[in-house]
Amino acid sequence: MNKRIDLSQVGGFPFTQEILDFMQTSYREAFKGIASLCGNKMILSGVVVTGGSVSNGWISYNGELIPFIGGATGADVVVEETSVDLTFEDAVDRPVLFTKVAYIGAPATFPFNDLKPLNTLKEMWQPGDMKLISVTMSYMRDNFDATGLGVNERTGWKVCNGNNGTIAMDNKLPIGFNWADYAVVDGATGALKTGKGSNLIGTTQLPDFSISIGGQTGGDNNDHSNSTKFAAGDKGAGETAFFFDISVPYSRNKSAGQYGQPYYPDSVILLYIQKI
Repeated sequence: MNKRIDLSQVGGFPFTQEILDFMQTSYREAFKGIASLCGNKMILSGVVVTGGSVSNGWISYNGELIPFIGGATGADVVVEETSVDLTFEDAVDRPVLFTKVAYIGAPATFPFNDLKPLNTLKEMWQPGDMKLISVTMSYMRDNFDATGLGVNERTGWKVCNGNNGTIAMDNKLPIGFNWADYAVVDGATGALKTGKGSNLIGTTQLPDFSISIGGQTGGDNNDHSNSTKFAAGDKGAGETAFFFDISVPYSRNKSAGQYGQPYYPDSVILLYIQKI
């Protein structure tokens, strides 16, 4: 807690209302932070529907942790606060003890179906789980070290680049597993058995491209269109060669002599990352 009282001091501790308020705010502020972390209208424990009844439990609502009083199932949840009066030394009764609970009933504070169970941290991500993220080059450099290990916002993750015990996903296109191949996977090696499976690249996986045939150089200008089948030696008298112009719809960095796009600090890239 960020607040504490040193009760080891002797000499007569001044136990006043201010001290009680100090104690109360020390844990209420902490629990408010926990409730905000959990989210709104979340089931923290219990609140299990069995047949026509729902069990006791705890929920988070509007930044508070609230006990849920079980009972018969219903459509709506009521969040209710009650107070108890105490008689002060000046003989005046004042409401000072407040209790807030949630239960099935009316008038509705919110629908019961709005309550969702909160997953544990273990259920959210298991070590080895992978996900695909879209980030800028600047973000990558700020949140992953040179080996691909996550820092800052990505602490606890690592890039799947072959380092830090990961598989290398650099410049690779993942192929979804065909569940029809489940029965033909070798249980010992994980590989598809000989002659089985459908993890082959076909025409549907290839990029579109176009081929234009430009004719021939020299000769009689015979009409060799792109519907003509050419055979060895198929050229007219005086023709020196046929030429083909093949174009692929990707950008080319001619100065570097390779296909691809240059990287800039604000370039958006895709990273496969794995939970440590």
